[in-house]
Amino acid sequence: MRTLMLIILISTISISIARSQGIQNNFFTRSESKTYGHLSTELDPSLSVALGVGHVFSIQEKKVLTSLAINSPLALFGKSAGIAIAGSTFLLDNEWDIRTTVDLRTKFFSNNLSHGSTYNFNVTVNPGYYQDKWFSSLSISYRKYLMTYRKHTTEYREVFPEVRDGWYTNDSGLIFIGVAGGYFFNNVELNASLSAKLPDNFEDYAPFLLPVFFSLGANFSF
Repeated sequence: MRTLMLIILISTISISIARSQGIQNNFFTRSESKTYGHLSTELDPSLSVALGVGHVFSIQEKKVLTSLAINSPLALFGKSAGIAIAGSTFLLDNEWDIRTTVDLRTKFFSNNLSHGSTYNFNVTVNPGYYQDKWFSSLSISYRKYLMTYRKHTTEYREVFPEVRDGWYTNDSGLIFIGVAGGYFFNNVELNASLSAKLPDNFEDYAPFLLPVFFSLGANFSF
């Protein structure tokens, strides 16, 4: 529990720069490498690409991977981008283990209606079977949307003059339930995950919300 609180603290300190998938490295406790690179693509809700770096620290004899990733949807490249800060560790240090990850994310956007940024907090647990060369696990995540800042465009104000700029709170969230797996060879990890995506109240299905989340990634150790 103390290790988990340390991960949350690491992520919280970095709240000013967060969104996009953190590094999904599942072999850092079984390798002597300390620094990792990351490349992934994900569908959430549009197809996007992420690049990242990570470093392993030892906290009270427990290995903790911290990472920074930058993400952009391919269809909105140059108009939308995000940054994520994540912390991850294994709770049991056994073949049957639980990988726990917390991260803070922000997404910067610009369109014909407004410009601004959104912020969310994510917790993921991956209980599964972790060998030296491969792993298979369940994937259970909760994403809590925190707040959004909007500055509306002149065109939007001409239609809705009463609209206000500023911070908006958000009490919605998403639940992800699925599976993940990966293979490790020559200091390279390939991994993939597929999850069903549900609103946290199981009622408010937004029209843009895809019912699935998919990611495919590769990690490189140095």
